[in-house]
Amino acid sequence: MNEETVPTPLSSAGRKAWRALYEAHALVTRRIERDLTAIGGGSLSDYGVLFTLSNAPGGRVRLSELADAAMMSRSGATRLVNRLEEGGFLERIACDTDKRGMFAVLTEAGRGEMRRIWAVY
Repeated sequence: MNEETVPTPLSSAGRKAWRALYEAHALVTRRIERDLTAIGGGSLSDYGVLFTLSNAPGGRVRLSELADAAMMSRSGATRLVNRLEEGGFLERIACDTDKRGMFAVLTEAGRGEMRRIWAVY
């Protein structure tokens, strides 16, 4: 390790600010999840994937890039994409230029679900 890679300890004020941010994030996330459950909606992760797709050109993102774009693990994204596909909210299509590549593509039902979740989010 050199000087540039050694983390600088936070000051007392910095630790308090970091803790406040951490607690606020947890509180907001729990409340959103609770409210989504109350309407029978998907999870916050569902929204993350649907939002990512809705903002992508053509409503599609390569599966290999979706996890990073939605801030998820690759295995978590795979399970979520499977569930969203089963629900009709997205579909997978093969990449024309790379036969190994697949895209997740937002469906109209997915756009509707995203709008419904957004109302709570």
